[in-house]
Amino acid sequence: MPPRVVRRRRRAALLVAAVMCITACSDRPGDRQAERHPATTTTAAASAAILAVPTTPLASRTISAFTVRTAAGRLFVGDASEGDTVNVARLDPETGATLASGALPDVEQWLPTRHGVLVLHRDRHSYNVYDLDTLVLRHRFSAPGDAIAALYLEADSGEATWVGARRRDDDQLAGRFTAMSAIRLDLETGSAVESHDTPPCGPYAVVQVHRVLAMELACAYQLAILDLRTGTVTTGAAFPASGAPAAVGDDVWFRWDTFGYLGRAPRVASPGALDRFETLDLNTSSPVISDLGAMLPVAGDVWIVGYPADGSDPVLFRVDRRRFVVTARARVPGPVAFLNGRGYTVRGGAVETFDPKAVSGNPPARTVRPTLGPPPAARPESPEEAAVVDAFSTVWNVSVPNDVVAPLLGNDPTLLETRRRLVELVTKLYPGVRVRITAIDVTDGRASISYVFLRDDTLIFAPFTASLDFVDGRWQVSREAVCQLALKAAVPGC
Repeated sequence: MPPRVVRRRRRAALLVAAVMCITACSDRPGDRQAERHPATTTTAAASAAILAVPTTPLASRTISAFTVRTAAGRLFVGDASEGDTVNVARLDPETGATLASGALPDVEQWLPTRHGVLVLHRDRHSYNVYDLDTLVLRHRFSAPGDAIAALYLEADSGEATWVGARRRDDDQLAGRFTAMSAIRLDLETGSAVESHDTPPCGPYAVVQVHRVLAMELACAYQLAILDLRTGTVTTGAAFPASGAPAAVGDDVWFRWDTFGYLGRAPRVASPGALDRFETLDLNTSSPVISDLGAMLPVAGDVWIVGYPADGSDPVLFRVDRRRFVVTARARVPGPVAFLNGRGYTVRGGAVETFDPKAVSGNPPARTVRPTLGPPPAARPESPEEAAVVDAFSTVWNVSVPNDVVAPLLGNDPTLLETRRRLVELVTKLYPGVRVRITAIDVTDGRASISYVFLRDDTLIFAPFTASLDFVDGRWQVSREAVCQLALKAAVPGC
């Protein structure tokens, strides 16, 4: 499995809590943006071969690099988090020589910015700031109020460093009030210097372009633009998952990791920006994407790494900033970053370089722009894909008994008992739930899909990906797919 970008820990949550949040907190307005694009399938029939970009190792290596990041003309690498401590090094971008290093404790997320290396503490409420050159601690401070924050990798992409403060999950479910706001951090002084209230349940992340803030609101799953001069907030529909914004010139882009979707609000500071909102599906003619890296604007393009659900090497997408289409794709060994016209990536703990110009050609055969709101169902484009849809839909059809499902779970008694408990839980709490497959990829006897659970066409749980294998003449749902749901729902058996 290739290394993955560490963005934030995905803490397991009870199915009951997640469903209550999405159903109780959603107060979505009319989806006028959704009418701008017809619903389109995200099926990827027979993914075209995406070739690996040529890379060259850097000369030296101090730590086992897990991810690579750049800021203010500097190159940083970090290892995999062990016990919430991340070892970070600043490297010479030409030779790879270590210029500074340090062990950063209590890390929920770390991010090099223009004014220091910012660390969100594992309490998700306080921050450390380290010197860009020496990695020596400069500041410790906490955000106002009692809310929790997430530090996304695009937090420093706008005109200042902003974070979103939103309700804690237990407060949200218990009806207790906590602060919901956009907070500006001054990393030079180590303080939170500005705060603006936002609608419930607060933003996941915030970026500033000119005199407006752009964000997606938790719970409601709405895009929001806050005018810093007037305090007015304009909202619009989004996809029902956490969205991360990035400032790209006068525009704001969003990524929805679990769907493999991008979005763009052109000229975000001008009136009607959300009415002009566009979307882009990165799954098209590609492996099914289960996660995304940071959006990285470089010259006329935005680069982003997609991590396939089948565990194959990540795909680097090159997206034209003006036309908002994928113009080139290439396989890379791990996360990427750019500095001074050179690309950097990670392979087996070592940093390698590549020429961005080598990522050219092989765009998807078509451009798909999904409708905002719950994702549409994928339409199978081959008998194999139809069989995958039928097998997976049967397993998670709550009205189908275990004896019918058994061959689709390899006649595994443990998985069948786990399924029985899951079906019992969901049927009791949310009758009428059904599964919708939103993307499919079938390659060499293995299928990858993304899917959601719906009730009355409303998403009631976070999106998932799953794999199936062709065994003994039929498609079988993998153990990992069943256990992923069991873990989220706190159902024993895996």
